[in-house]
Amino acid sequence: MPCNAGRLPDDQYNTIVQSYTGLIDDIKQDPVGLARSLFQKHVFDDDDVEKIKREERCVTGSKKDAANKLLDILLNSGDAAYGSFIDALNENGYIDTVRRLTSENKIQDSSEKTGRVTEKQHIEVEKGRPSEEKYNRIRDNYDHLTDEIKNNYKDVMNSLFNYKAISDDDVERIKKEEMRQDGGKKSATSEMLDIVLNRGETGYTKFLEALYTNKCFKAVFRLEPG
Repeated sequence: MPCNAGRLPDDQYNTIVQSYTGLIDDIKQDPVGLARSLFQKHVFDDDDVEKIKREERCVTGSKKDAANKLLDILLNSGDAAYGSFIDALNENGYIDTVRRLTSENKIQDSSEKTGRVTEKQHIEVEKGRPSEEKYNRIRDNYDHLTDEIKNNYKDVMNSLFNYKAISDDDVERIKKEEMRQDGGKKSATSEMLDIVLNRGETGYTKFLEALYTNKCFKAVFRLEPG
């Protein structure tokens, strides 16, 4: 039986996106168990649970991939999903995770009451090309970079977001590219490269840092062979 669909309310959506990397690290211990709890709470249907299982059990998959899939589904599971997610986390022993998420909500609620928009709610990213030399390094190695990064693109994307090099809208664009019928990891990686090409000097520098952090050493060497 289908469950509720539709994007989470903005404040809840942003809380999850801004905590994305930490959430993945937390829930990758047992994403299928957490998915089953959300199934029991009528947030996920059986197809959702199967998608998460496949991510964990396929030859190229992992628990981390399954955790990514769980969050991607959750972000579009309707108005009531967030509260049930918090309950499921509590029931499965993710107490620190719940504390972190509820703390994020308090920060956002406080900023709304004072009428201030904080960096937590809206990340200003640099726009425009980097220097011509750096732009051409990415462009000239585009296909190689895509192939070398595609299996780790989500980790690189999450690092870029945490470094404030890309925005939550950029993250959404990249994810949508993978979910398109003719998309996939390669298409999502290409979208990420297109965005980085227009995020200025900061985008290029943080891209290198994200590649290094996520052990994409071949890609680092292509861009900075020295």
